[in-house]
Amino acid sequence: MAIASLAGNKVECPTSNNDKHIHSMASIPTTATPFRYQWFTRGDINGFFALSIDNLALLAGLIGVLIAALPESVVVPVLVFVGMEMSEQAAATTQPRHLKALGLALIPALAYLVNVELGGLHVDPATLDGHTQRTLQILTMLGNGFIITAMLWASWLIWVIDHRLVRAAGIAALCGVLTLVGLIHSPFADGRIFLPWQEGVPAQVFHLAIGYDLLALLCASLSLSNRARH
Repeated sequence: MAIASLAGNKVECPTSNNDKHIHSMASIPTTATPFRYQWFTRGDINGFFALSIDNLALLAGLIGVLIAALPESVVVPVLVFVGMEMSEQAAATTQPRHLKALGLALIPALAYLVNVELGGLHVDPATLDGHTQRTLQILTMLGNGFIITAMLWASWLIWVIDHRLVRAAGIAALCGVLTLVGLIHSPFADGRIFLPWQEGVPAQVFHLAIGYDLLALLCASLSLSNRARH
């Protein structure tokens, strides 16, 4: 059973082990989705409908089924073209000052891709040294829920760039809440969600949630400082 991506969480579908790489390639272009809203705001109705059909197919699981049914030699060139086209659209339609947010949104997707590649090594983590185990844990948390993480990170940086720090604080606080239940940064290899008081939840989850809360507090404090100055 290979893993297909849906909002960065795991959905099982029958396919070969080699197709794990195809699924990982299919997941990365979705990082550009937050920026494609500009098709609609520019009045490009064809682009808007294409985006809607794309997202509906993703949510319905049709993309995973299609990838599983087609041979790799057919799927890979299509995914490469789609990825290049979506990356070009994201860069072309995004305001220049917001391009940093697009780069930030790629980080969770790249972490997910690394996790997919490392998943084929079949190495027992218990045999690794402590530093390597912590590194793999961080990669797992960074990659799980990567689509939601990418959208939230990009939104946060856009609000910071635009000096709308109250909204940025809200995004950071939301990230902290989602981290506590595993909707983003799940520490488990299968990307499952959980409740913070359940047994077996690593301390890194709480550390990361606190970090997001401190970031929210910093953004809110800067916003209040700017208002007092003006």
